[in-house]
Amino acid sequence: MAAVTIAEFQNLIDPAVQKHFFEALEENNPSLDGFIKSGTQEVYNHKEQNYAGLGSLSAIAEGEVYPAESFLETYSTTYTPIKYGGRVQISYETQLFERMDLVAQAPKEAGAAAARKKQEVASSLYKNGFTNASTSYGDGDPLFSVEHARADGQGNISNASGSGITFTEANLETGILAMESAVSDKGKILNVFADSILLPPALRKEAVVILKSTNRSGTADNDTNAYNASLHKMEGSIPNIWIWKYLGAFAGGSDTAWYLLDSQNHKITMLEADKVSVEKDVSNGFVNDIMEWKVRVMWSTGWSDFRGAWGSKGDGLAYTD
Repeated sequence: MAAVTIAEFQNLIDPAVQKHFFEALEENNPSLDGFIKSGTQEVYNHKEQNYAGLGSLSAIAEGEVYPAESFLETYSTTYTPIKYGGRVQISYETQLFERMDLVAQAPKEAGAAAARKKQEVASSLYKNGFTNASTSYGDGDPLFSVEHARADGQGNISNASGSGITFTEANLETGILAMESAVSDKGKILNVFADSILLPPALRKEAVVILKSTNRSGTADNDTNAYNASLHKMEGSIPNIWIWKYLGAFAGGSDTAWYLLDSQNHKITMLEADKVSVEKDVSNGFVNDIMEWKVRVMWSTGWSDFRGAWGSKGDGLAYTD
């Protein structure tokens, strides 16, 4: 009876590798709903072109000609995918003699690594949101800027704090009003409301105190807490508090920066151009007794508009970008 070769053995255990990998990917795969818009991408350079819609209707006198108005082409965003990947290698000797279940652990670790990379890539949109070197929208400004130029040439729009206001109850109101006062590229009022706040772990406690207290925090009165989720969002409540570890200083971010979002209307986006996959190398194994798998995925990130999102560096320093 012929001996089972390492290549044949690799074929036998490949389904188990796939199973371990995708189980770990699912267990560690983060839910980014609310603060990252997700989707799929089928064209390499996927372009989204924005337009400013029509304004308000005009009063028309009897016999008067109806006024005409056209759409205004504004800025575009091009999503170009980046490929991420790595390899997992296991020798025949490890397979034969190890007693720590490494064959099962290796694909699990690879699955977890893919999930971590997704969070790293997605969170970079916020962590680099105040950096001029990181642009996506056609106006050439970072995601959070005090000088987004209107496409009609009538001034600028800000979606960032020019003084880096810290996260306090009073400054939360300042941020909400600033975000909701953003206008279209024709200067029209938008249906945008701050219903969510995104924070690093260092601001978790303060956020819970400010937003979840029954009454207004930091006062001796019994004033209603206007930000409590029991109120409708048009009345100022913030029902969603999201704490994201990957925004913290220990993850290369900031312990002071904070963000307000309209979870339905913001356009901060991550597209999947190629699903996460794990593939074996059938050319290896027989000649060198090494089993090898490759992990691959492709994502695009960017924003199709800055409105619906507002941010502060939270460091109390002037910000002019």
